[in-house]
Amino acid sequence: MIEPEVSLMDLDKLTILIEQCVKHAIYYLFDYAKPELEW
Repeated sequence: MIEPEVSLMDLDKLTILIEQCVKHAIYYLFDYAKPELEW
């Protein structure tokens, strides 16, 4: 049987992972676009 607390913890971990992925993607896009903007 799965307890609600465990699923909530998993949801928090998943949310943190998604936020980290989004931040990394944004930083990567900015670093990738910077040279083109400086041209």
